[in-house]
Amino acid sequence: MRATHVVTILGAALGATATLAGCGSFFARRDVLRGNQAVYDGIRARDAAKLREYVAADFKWDAPDGKQRTRDEWLAAVAATPGQIVSITGMRLTTERRGDKVTVCGVQRAIVRVNGDEKIDDEPYCDDWQKRDGRWQIVEAYVPTF
Repeated sequence: MRATHVVTILGAALGATATLAGCGSFFARRDVLRGNQAVYDGIRARDAAKLREYVAADFKWDAPDGKQRTRDEWLAAVAATPGQIVSITGMRLTTERRGDKVTVCGVQRAIVRVNGDEKIDDEPYCDDWQKRDGRWQIVEAYVPTF
Protein backbone atom coordinates (compact mmCIF):
# COMPACT_ATOMS: atom_id res chain seq x y z
CA MET A 1 0.00 0.00 0.00
CA ARG A 2 2.75 2.44 0.95
CA ALA A 3 4.67 1.77 -2.29
CA THR A 4 1.52 2.58 -4.28
CA HIS A 5 1.19 5.98 -2.54
CA VAL A 6 4.84 6.80 -3.22
CA VAL A 7 4.47 5.90 -6.91
CA THR A 8 1.24 7.94 -7.14
CA ILE A 9 2.79 10.97 -5.43
CA LEU A 10 5.95 10.70 -7.50
CA GLY A 11 3.91 10.39 -10.69
CA ALA A 12 1.80 13.41 -9.76
CA ALA A 13 4.91 15.45 -8.93
CA LEU A 14 6.61 14.53 -12.19
CA GLY A 15 3.46 15.33 -14.11
CA ALA A 16 3.19 18.73 -12.43
CA THR A 17 6.86 19.44 -13.17
CA ALA A 18 6.38 18.52 -16.82
CA THR A 19 3.34 20.77 -16.99
CA LEU A 20 5.20 23.73 -15.49
CA ALA A 21 8.19 23.16 -17.72
CA GLY A 22 5.90 22.83 -20.72
CA CYS A 23 4.31 26.22 -20.24
CA GLY A 24 7.74 27.80 -19.85
CA SER A 25 6.67 29.93 -16.91
CA PHE A 26 9.55 29.07 -14.56
CA PHE A 27 12.17 29.07 -17.29
CA ALA A 28 10.81 32.24 -18.91
CA ARG A 29 10.94 34.11 -15.61
CA ARG A 30 14.43 32.79 -14.85
CA ASP A 31 15.71 33.83 -18.28
CA VAL A 32 14.06 37.25 -18.06
CA LEU A 33 15.54 37.93 -14.60
CA ARG A 34 18.97 36.94 -15.91
CA GLY A 35 18.43 39.33 -18.82
CA ASN A 36 17.31 41.99 -16.38
CA GLN A 37 20.63 41.67 -14.51
CA ALA A 38 22.51 41.88 -17.83
CA VAL A 39 20.66 45.14 -18.56
CA TYR A 40 21.70 46.53 -15.16
CA ASP A 41 25.30 45.56 -15.97
CA GLY A 42 25.02 47.17 -19.41
CA ILE A 43 23.66 50.40 -17.94
CA ARG A 44 26.42 50.51 -15.31
CA ALA A 45 29.08 50.03 -18.00
CA ARG A 46 27.18 52.24 -20.50
CA ASP A 47 27.64 49.40 -22.96
CA ALA A 48 25.27 50.27 -25.81
CA ALA A 49 26.15 47.13 -27.79
CA LYS A 50 25.24 44.89 -24.84
CA LEU A 51 22.05 46.83 -24.19
CA ARG A 52 20.98 46.46 -27.83
CA GLU A 53 21.06 42.67 -27.33
CA TYR A 54 18.37 42.94 -24.64
CA VAL A 55 16.36 45.95 -25.81
CA ALA A 56 14.25 45.36 -28.93
CA ALA A 57 14.75 47.57 -31.99
CA ASP A 58 11.10 48.71 -31.75
CA PHE A 59 11.37 49.32 -27.98
CA LYS A 60 9.11 52.00 -26.53
CA TRP A 61 10.04 53.90 -23.37
CA ASP A 62 7.34 55.87 -21.61
CA ALA A 63 9.72 58.46 -20.15
CA PRO A 64 9.03 60.16 -16.81
CA ASP A 65 8.12 63.39 -18.68
CA GLY A 66 5.17 61.55 -20.25
CA LYS A 67 6.63 61.34 -23.75
CA GLN A 68 7.22 58.06 -25.53
CA ARG A 69 10.79 57.52 -26.68
CA THR A 70 12.65 55.01 -28.88
CA ARG A 71 15.48 52.61 -28.08
CA ASP A 72 18.06 55.05 -29.46
CA GLU A 73 16.68 57.86 -27.31
CA TRP A 74 16.78 55.60 -24.24
CA LEU A 75 20.38 54.58 -25.02
CA ALA A 76 21.30 58.26 -25.38
CA ALA A 77 19.74 58.97 -21.96
CA VAL A 78 21.80 56.15 -20.41
CA ALA A 79 24.98 57.51 -22.02
CA ALA A 80 24.18 61.03 -20.78
CA THR A 81 23.87 60.01 -17.12
CA PRO A 82 26.26 62.33 -15.29
CA GLY A 83 29.13 60.97 -13.21
CA GLN A 84 30.20 57.37 -12.70
CA ILE A 85 27.50 54.74 -12.27
CA VAL A 86 28.88 52.77 -9.33
CA SER A 87 26.15 50.13 -9.18
CA ILE A 88 22.63 49.29 -10.24
CA THR A 89 20.45 46.74 -8.50
CA GLY A 90 16.81 45.74 -8.51
CA MET A 91 14.75 45.77 -5.33
CA ARG A 92 11.32 44.27 -4.63
CA LEU A 93 11.24 42.69 -8.08
CA THR A 94 8.08 40.93 -9.18
CA THR A 95 7.35 39.06 -12.39
CA GLU A 96 4.04 38.35 -14.04
CA ARG A 97 3.39 36.29 -17.15
CA ARG A 98 0.90 37.94 -19.50
CA GLY A 99 0.36 35.93 -22.66
CA ASP A 100 3.63 35.91 -24.57
CA LYS A 101 5.20 38.57 -22.32
CA VAL A 102 6.81 38.60 -18.90
CA THR A 103 6.53 41.86 -16.99
CA VAL A 104 9.21 42.74 -14.44
CA CYS A 105 8.38 45.49 -11.95
CA GLY A 106 10.37 46.79 -9.04
CA VAL A 107 12.64 49.58 -7.91
CA GLN A 108 15.91 50.22 -9.68
CA ARG A 109 18.53 51.54 -7.28
CA ALA A 110 21.43 53.31 -8.91
CA ILE A 111 24.41 54.62 -6.99
CA VAL A 112 26.12 57.35 -8.96
CA ARG A 113 29.31 59.20 -8.07
CA VAL A 114 29.26 62.85 -9.16
CA ASN A 115 32.14 65.16 -8.23
CA GLY A 116 33.24 62.72 -5.52
CA ASP A 117 29.80 62.51 -3.89
CA GLU A 118 27.71 59.36 -4.10
CA LYS A 119 24.03 59.80 -4.83
CA ILE A 120 21.39 57.09 -4.47
CA ASP A 121 18.56 57.14 -6.97
CA ASP A 122 15.59 54.80 -6.42
CA GLU A 123 13.17 54.68 -9.35
CA PRO A 124 10.14 52.39 -9.73
CA TYR A 125 9.89 50.73 -13.14
CA CYS A 126 8.22 48.03 -15.19
CA ASP A 127 9.67 46.34 -18.25
CA ASP A 128 7.70 44.14 -20.62
CA TRP A 129 9.85 41.33 -22.03
CA GLN A 130 8.93 39.26 -25.09
CA LYS A 131 10.72 36.30 -26.63
CA ARG A 132 11.78 37.09 -30.19
CA ASP A 133 14.00 34.99 -32.40
CA GLY A 134 14.71 32.68 -29.47
CA ARG A 135 15.78 35.35 -26.98
CA TRP A 136 14.03 37.56 -24.46
CA GLN A 137 14.06 41.31 -25.14
CA ILE A 138 12.52 44.35 -23.52
CA VAL A 139 9.79 45.71 -25.78
CA GLU A 140 8.41 48.41 -23.49
CA ALA A 141 9.48 50.21 -20.31
CA TYR A 142 7.36 52.46 -18.15
CA VAL A 143 6.87 53.86 -14.67
CA PRO A 144 4.11 51.94 -12.87
CA THR A 145 1.10 53.75 -11.51
CA PHE A 146 -0.01 52.80 -8.03
